[in-house]
Amino acid sequence: MPSAGKNSKIIGLGISEEKANELISLYGGYRPVAAFVDITTQMPIGNTTDTLTPVLFGSGGTSGDGVISMDSNGVFTNVKSGYWFLKARARAKRTGANQTSELFFQFYKRLSSSEPWLPLGASVDIELDNAKQTEVVLDESFFYGDVGNQFYLGWSRSSTGDNSGELVPGFPSTALSALDIQVSPSAQATIFTLADYDYGQ
Repeated sequence: MPSAGKNSKIIGLGISEEKANELISLYGGYRPVAAFVDITTQMPIGNTTDTLTPVLFGSGGTSGDGVISMDSNGVFTNVKSGYWFLKARARAKRTGANQTSELFFQFYKRLSSSEPWLPLGASVDIELDNAKQTEVVLDESFFYGDVGNQFYLGWSRSSTGDNSGELVPGFPSTALSALDIQVSPSAQATIFTLADYDYGQ
């Protein structure tokens, strides 16, 4: 797994890196098939603590090969069975407040839309001490899903900290925009699937 950098936290889950390397050798590596971006400020449901809220990745859509879809509520669904790779990030900051804010991020999975959500892997906990601090939560994980399996990345302010903190975009200066520097998303997800794997229908 790559290094996340100074102000980043990595979530690691899904199938093992050893299994992923084996799949890459067998099926020609992963190719990008979809990218989803959100540049809005994301607040927790109710603007309060201890409320689980999905990370949003824009308006949604389906990967170019039809393997994975994502809806506007941030839920990924296996349209076809098989292995896939997710590279996702969320950019957290806060405004105001004098105390430390504590945010938790946790992946969830369910077998179908009628089944309960269950936590997947470990959570990541970040603390925000002031309005100048930015933390980037990264996920780079390999998954296997059957048709109808669903996943989402949830986040929440914890009542162990201040009721503040949101997912925010970063906007470049006018001069940088003129150089085609793009907005840094509040959340972004890129989906990869195996080049030569038979996903079937």
